[in-house]
Amino acid sequence: MSRAIVLILGACILAGCASLNQQQCVEMDWHRLGEQDGRRGLSASRIEKYQTDCGEFFIEPDTASYQAGRLEGLAQYCTEPMGYEAGWADLPYLNVCQGEAEADFLRGYLRGRDAALFYCWSGAFSSFGLRHRFFHSYPFRSRLFCD
Repeated sequence: MSRAIVLILGACILAGCASLNQQQCVEMDWHRLGEQDGRRGLSASRIEKYQTDCGEFFIEPDTASYQAGRLEGLAQYCTEPMGYEAGWADLPYLNVCQGEAEADFLRGYLRGRDAALFYCWSGAFSSFGLRHRFFHSYPFRSRLFCD
């Protein structure tokens, strides 16, 4: 799957436009879904959307399993490198990290935003042909870019 498709799907999920159908509600691995949502930095209230979606079919999500998985995902998300990537991509931070992990994440987040802004404002990258190579080697395209 190309990065563009992954980013579009990710943005759709973050925006809340993905809903679950009956088959997905029945077959869902709630722990795995929670882990995926945690790795994306989604808030704990995300389960409420799944409850609404599945409630239409009289199916109750396994909230305990979902929350356990989400905590595992947050352990991967709430790191300085992930903060850097989120800051670089200008993704919103939903205050999901706690304690020292939050400090680490935010340190990376601010560094990533600063780097994206520098990249946007710096004519030096394009002058030396570095801008193109650097931009395409990074997994996220920031909304902060000028061009």
